[in-house]
Amino acid sequence: MSDEMAKVIQLFKESSQVPEDDLQLTARQKFHALWEGMFAKHGQTLTDPVAAQSLRAAIAMMDALLDGACAMDLINEEQRDMLQAHMHVGLSAADELQNL
Repeated sequence: MSDEMAKVIQLFKESSQVPEDDLQLTARQKFHALWEGMFAKHGQTLTDPVAAQSLRAAIAMMDALLDGACAMDLINEEQRDMLQAHMHVGLSAADELQNL
């Protein structure tokens, strides 16, 4: 694991121990921390271009699955759009963390 990745993972481990009320974060920052925290649990970070690109590929695949579910009337358009909006926060997390 790179030194940079170890620092990022440590940062999220430390911040996850602080009560949420003590963190003055926006909803977007909280979502970004959630996405990065999920990667940190697996020894990865979205500051790594390979991990970020893997997330982009996975979200594109999930978008296609949601479009298919909508086309088959398993979910409606509103449900699809809501789920896609939540997933796309992960894309913004990857993009913003790439600029660190």
